[in-house]
Amino acid sequence: MSIVDNTLQAEYQSVHASKTYGVSGNKFTHHIQVLISELRPKSILNYGCGQTSLHEDLGLFGADFFRYDPGIPELSKLPVGKADFLINTDVLEHIPEGNLDEVLSKMASISSLAFFNIATRPAKEFLSNGKNAHCNIMTASQWKERLAKHFPEVQLVFDRPAHPCVFLTWDSPMKDVLVALSNAQIMQKKLKKMEKSIPLKIKHEFVRAKRRWLKLQ
Repeated sequence: MSIVDNTLQAEYQSVHASKTYGVSGNKFTHHIQVLISELRPKSILNYGCGQTSLHEDLGLFGADFFRYDPGIPELSKLPVGKADFLINTDVLEHIPEGNLDEVLSKMASISSLAFFNIATRPAKEFLSNGKNAHCNIMTASQWKERLAKHFPEVQLVFDRPAHPCVFLTWDSPMKDVLVALSNAQIMQKKLKKMEKSIPLKIKHEFVRAKRRWLKLQ
């Protein structure tokens, strides 16, 4: 997440030092596992990794897994110049407009095969300067246009209002699987929210039905 603004980098170092932050990548473990199974890369870079545990939860098939995040001092040095597969989740919306093309150009120089998850609405987190952590809010179509300047084969895989959008930079045969996984994530969140308001006398049946649905996914 090559943030060239030292002040902004210090902001994120402070946030990471104070709490658990930058773990949204864990939500995409299944997406990324599918892609690793397809690509069988020898090297993987999680660019802007935050505090995710992806490297612990994935089957890597012998691949080397590298992490990079300038907001975490021990991960602030880019570990590789090239990788077979690049992961980037919940990062680009944090990059100021003036630095965005530089960051994307750097990513593209590392790998032509990348998975992007990008938020399209403001974050819950605010920085100490009062600004929203998501300083770069764009629609999925705008993000696709921006990514295409650096990755010629950009594919918009998932886009639903009020949800992050997902992109690949190659024409993967697994796109439909990724869409199904994203839709399942949304449904799980809805079911979890519904469960809180279900009357106690029918809650047991609701939970059983939810578990049956999850087993089918």
